[in-house]
Amino acid sequence: MKKKNGFSLVELAIVLVIIGLITGGILTGQDLIRASELNATIADANKFRVAVNTFKLKYNSKPGDMTNAQSYWGVNPGCATGAAGTGTQTCNGNGDGLISAFAPGGGPMEQFLVWQHLANAGLISGSYSGRGTTYYSCVGGTNCPTGRIADLGFLYISSTPCVANDGSSTYWTRNSSNPCLVIGAINGGAGWPGYPIFTGAEASSLDTKADDGRPGNGQWRAFWGPGGYPGGSNCAVNASSGAALTNGTAATAAIAGYSLSSTAAICSLQVEDAF
Repeated sequence: MKKKNGFSLVELAIVLVIIGLITGGILTGQDLIRASELNATIADANKFRVAVNTFKLKYNSKPGDMTNAQSYWGVNPGCATGAAGTGTQTCNGNGDGLISAFAPGGGPMEQFLVWQHLANAGLISGSYSGRGTTYYSCVGGTNCPTGRIADLGFLYISSTPCVANDGSSTYWTRNSSNPCLVIGAINGGAGWPGYPIFTGAEASSLDTKADDGRPGNGQWRAFWGPGGYPGGSNCAVNASSGAALTNGTAATAAIAGYSLSSTAAICSLQVEDAF
């Protein structure tokens, strides 16, 4: 009788087990990589805080807001137009104590100068232009730093939307004297770094490790908080019921929690840095 070729049930079971082990290993590896990227985000935020405070001690000024930066690093002839200079050439800030966002020609564009001043002082790695084509045009690695997560960028700013009036439809109130660090996607490398990049669970994990785990309170908060990113899902919801929140009052902040059910990127974050 001719012997039939093929796999026995035992052999098939062994193959399936091996495939399961390989798949599980891949997924576990991906989880570990993502966890490392998230931890690096906290490390970057802490590194920037230390750099800014060191800069203040050395130069008696906030980076970006410094009125005599050109005496240290040279004059950028394009300060009035938004054009980048050569090497360390820079522009002065206006010295008002804030990290203010300006459009080209409308002011010193301190939201980008902050990174250039820190890099020129040797306090962060990289080289930054200190300029932008619009007040929000964060180009990763050119005028704002990037993170370990693809498309993640950082931007310091003291004005709206980091500071909003109580009752705003999308933000919770900030301390207007403290710049905040916006952490989010930069829309393919050239945009406001507030686009969603974290799942609700990831944002919750970051906030819990670095702060209090509450999207409407503390130093770390949801950027597009109560209303969610326009056209997207809510990053923060009623922690008890999961219902949407409609405004950024103290009352909604007290009951808010991160939305943990979605596996999509629905959150970006803001970190209030008291300096």
